[in-house]
Amino acid sequence: ASLKSSVQRAIATKVAEQYPALSEEVLELAMPKKDQITQVKCQDHVNLIASASTKEILFFNQREGPFYPTLRLLHKTGDFMEKVQVDAGAIAPLIGGAALM
Repeated sequence: ASLKSSVQRAIATKVAEQYPALSEEVLELAMPKKDQITQVKCQDHVNLIASASTKEILFFNQREGPFYPTLRLLHKTGDFMEKVQVDAGAIAPLIGGAALM
């Protein structure tokens, strides 16, 4: 469903707070203020945030959780996510689902 402009601003604010490395210019490129944003609700309480004009999915979240960018958005706008470095021996357990402490 198309979102009201106040809800669009709230999502943009939440994304900006969640990703401090995301500049205003990149956020404007990803979610232009003049563009209509659509929320697609899927099963298991997954929400997709998509641009109505380009029909491109930008972010997704589950319930009221944090917004995660899609890989397409990351490739388009550059990497703005936090980076974590681990030893080579920790990669296999992390891929298997182990928690990072």
